[in-house]
Amino acid sequence: MKTKLTNAGPSRVIAEATDAQGIPICRLFVETVLLVSGYDVSQHVTPAEAKLAGDMLDAEIATTAALQGISKVLVSIPLNQPQLQGEDCVKMRVYTRPVNTSAFSYAPSQSIQLLN
Repeated sequence: MKTKLTNAGPSRVIAEATDAQGIPICRLFVETVLLVSGYDVSQHVTPAEAKLAGDMLDAEIATTAALQGISKVLVSIPLNQPQLQGEDCVKMRVYTRPVNTSAFSYAPSQSIQLLN
């Protein structure tokens, strides 16, 4: 079995595992994203002030993402939070897999290469 990563754009990689004959067994589509993992809104502001602050933060995050070549921002919202009118939400399960970054610090000559 072989694996390879193919660059599919500025923030997208296709990871593929193939059998001995080169026939794909599994393909994963990997994207670089910004994750908003939590938020807090002051109880001392009006709904209009909270919306304006949120809109301004959204714009700042979008600008940061664009400057880094990232095309998506994931926003984690608790299940008990009501959906706002006009909000585009997709329900999904998210698995968190920690990455042992110290494993790469011992072998700087080894790196993952993306194929064009």
